[in-house]
Amino acid sequence: MELYSKYHHLIEQTTRTGLFEYEYASQTMVWSDYVYTIFNYDTNYQPITESHSGFFIPNSLEKLIRSIRFLEHQQRSFSGIFDIQNTLGQVRTLTISMDAEFSGQTIIRRFGTIRDITQQHKKTIEDAFFRDRVDLALQASATGTWDYHVTNDHLYWDESMQAIFELPSHFSMNQFNDWTQLIHDEDRYDFIEKFNTGAKGLAENNTIHVTCRTILPHGRIAFVRIHAQFYYDDDNQNIRILGTCVDTTESEITQREIINQASISQKNMLKAQELTAARTRFLANMSHEIRTPMNAIMGALQILNSYDLDQDSLSLTEMALDSSKDLLNIINEILDLSKIDALQMTIENIPLHINEVVTSAFNKFKMALDKEIDLQLSISQELNPFRTGDPIRLTQIINNLLSNALKFTHQGTVKVILSGNEKSIKLVVSDTGIGIPTDKLQCIFEPFKQADNSTTRSYGGTGLGLAICSSLTELMHGSLRVFSEEGVGTEFIFQVPLPVTAMTIDRKVRSENIQAPDLSHMTILIAEDNSSNQVIIQQVLNRTGANIYMYDDGEQALTAFCELEHVDLLILDINMPVINGIEMCQAVREVNTTVPILALTADVTLQDKSVLTHYGFSDIVTKPLQLDRLYQLIHAYCNAEQV
Repeated sequence: MELYSKYHHLIEQTTRTGLFEYEYASQTMVWSDYVYTIFNYDTNYQPITESHSGFFIPNSLEKLIRSIRFLEHQQRSFSGIFDIQNTLGQVRTLTISMDAEFSGQTIIRRFGTIRDITQQHKKTIEDAFFRDRVDLALQASATGTWDYHVTNDHLYWDESMQAIFELPSHFSMNQFNDWTQLIHDEDRYDFIEKFNTGAKGLAENNTIHVTCRTILPHGRIAFVRIHAQFYYDDDNQNIRILGTCVDTTESEITQREIINQASISQKNMLKAQELTAARTRFLANMSHEIRTPMNAIMGALQILNSYDLDQDSLSLTEMALDSSKDLLNIINEILDLSKIDALQMTIENIPLHINEVVTSAFNKFKMALDKEIDLQLSISQELNPFRTGDPIRLTQIINNLLSNALKFTHQGTVKVILSGNEKSIKLVVSDTGIGIPTDKLQCIFEPFKQADNSTTRSYGGTGLGLAICSSLTELMHGSLRVFSEEGVGTEFIFQVPLPVTAMTIDRKVRSENIQAPDLSHMTILIAEDNSSNQVIIQQVLNRTGANIYMYDDGEQALTAFCELEHVDLLILDINMPVINGIEMCQAVREVNTTVPILALTADVTLQDKSVLTHYGFSDIVTKPLQLDRLYQLIHAYCNAEQV
């Protein structure tokens, strides 16, 4: 007892247990030091009975009073768990054990221990909650658990394992060999080998995963996935294996179907890529095959038109040239749409003057106007005209919208209104024409469709213009909307991001009325495999007085370039036998980086200047050949004088 008195503080702190005593005669409650700590009181506090202390949570107080009454009347000790709230407001969980001293049937005093088990109690609740969660997860996922004691070859399965393998509850699965007999013959060897690897301590993290087939009692084959954790003794001998098992039949079948579908999708994707590539090749070939003969036709007409013809002959050549241009426009529309569909269309982003782009297109229609129509242009004074975008594609959209408005307006007004802000521009083209039925408003943006079949008969056209406008607008990340009322008129609203720029705009020499340049002291080397085109180019350039060297393919032209003392300009057709134009250009650039080289092409997939300048070309001349364009480029790159 003396030893306890000496060390009772240490004992109480270590066990988190205090002592109490209540004497009935004096109605005095006595606490040991640690009880004061539990209730967070200093030792000057005079303890009172439990019912008057105010510490106990109501339910716990009722339970404690019943237990004390039981002790007083039955003279039997008790122990229980009770909740209190100390002076700091903290809820603590206590174990109170109580006994009493009696004189006959009269209680003299009661006494006992109070132990703070708050942490243990919380952990017990959390552990129970965790076990419930694990059980719930295992039940929800239909996961079975198993335990194999290696030393005595005893296997334990829970009810979920029995259910996975469709075994009746009375069936006894006691040994590991019983399990292996349920595994499909073709998977049994791998199953055993995986377990042997784990038993030898060779598995990573002493863990294995096995997916195998199992034969169920009714002959059905199912897939199961087994997870196993291996445990070893001090001699590294496997003594126990714990694990889980889950039926993966549905997921395995689904996965195999997904793999099969993925394989089919991959094959379809490859086919789609092949079709896209074939479509691109077809587009390139068709543009070359269609536009090359057009080059000869239009070139010959342009040359004839420049001769001193009588009025009837001049009218015929002009009519033929106009018809050729109309045919070329149709060809270009079809090729443009095919180019967009084949994802070959690119949008430039260069400095431009939007007012000039719109005004230039407007003026061309104004000069060619042959109807009693009031054609009006309004440009916002607040609009900053210096922008970055694609002037060619913008002009194409403006031309199509204006052409449509004028085509379907017999009298009244066609208005073009240009406005915008720092980030975008807005172009409105409105007319007082025939209008479009409401149910036809959306189909007008579809290829080869017009508002009415009679429209084609009455007004002509391919029905491609607005489809191209819509596709180009989408490529520019803009919007094209239409509002119309039949018999009243139509309004197209084109909005597109065109940010303001401070960059300098390259104003090239305009093509109108450019005459043949004087190249009498210059040498031009031409590679063109088509004999008709050779004649046209020869005739066009003969007027310049240049020394012309014409070759049928790139190999001949490259040999001549190396042999000639000096060449001032090269014009190379892209599609040529032996050595094509791109290959020849690259070969020339290896020895000469300054000589101007013009690409001559009818391939719409190569008419993006950036594509060919990448190979070393200075610029592009497209087929059908436009004399003004060719002369403009010669002026730009050769500093030639006009004849």
